[in-house]
Amino acid sequence: MPRTNRLPDLVNRALKDGKVSRKETAAILANVEKDKTISAKERTSLDKFAKLPASEFEGDRFDSRDLRARAIDANALASAGFENRTTVPGVTVAFPDTIHTDKLYSGGSVYFRNVDIHAADKTARAAGTIDFTYGKFKVHVPVTKGMDMELALTRVAKQISNQQWGSVGDVLSIDGTRRRSMRVALTGDGTQKPVKPSDLDPTPIRPWSETVKTPLPIATAFVKKFGWGDDDQFE
Repeated sequence: MPRTNRLPDLVNRALKDGKVSRKETAAILANVEKDKTISAKERTSLDKFAKLPASEFEGDRFDSRDLRARAIDANALASAGFENRTTVPGVTVAFPDTIHTDKLYSGGSVYFRNVDIHAADKTARAAGTIDFTYGKFKVHVPVTKGMDMELALTRVAKQISNQQWGSVGDVLSIDGTRRRSMRVALTGDGTQKPVKPSDLDPTPIRPWSETVKTPLPIATAFVKKFGWGDDDQFE
């Protein structure tokens, strides 16, 4: 029977001898990740590797995430929890089912789902909260009537970064806070355990310039000449 590059055939060959080689891993991942999304059928194929012990995978010094790790991530993302409790008019929060994949550094890839947040209005029409949970992360930002929604989404981004950036790989991007839209990537690591309320930072955002108590002489000279820049609403 001729050898093919169909995913079922690649999977069956890799499982046949009880040891998944680096070459087999590379062939299967190339097939699964070629369109940068993981379909339900592809996730079912990967799931066969999630159930194997780690000892059955040949290590790769260039890519420590084997088929087993990626399969576990895909399953975790597919079942990741999401609850939207937002009450601010015109603010939408969505967690599409699509699992994406992207390359990191020279060899490895990461699987993730996007959380999309959008504010339709420039200022809040009514008071409420931007309040939602995705994976193990929770966001709760109070919004007052007339509040600039760019500022509100900046506070959302601050809460997300306080939680996700504490763990390598949890977040791929926080985009577009100044355009009243943002997209946050949740990886498999972000589905593992809940976050305590104490992990949230309720303190208001202040310009970076206000957080510097005693600037160094060089920094002072730089500021006098060039100013703080356009992004001083971020810390």
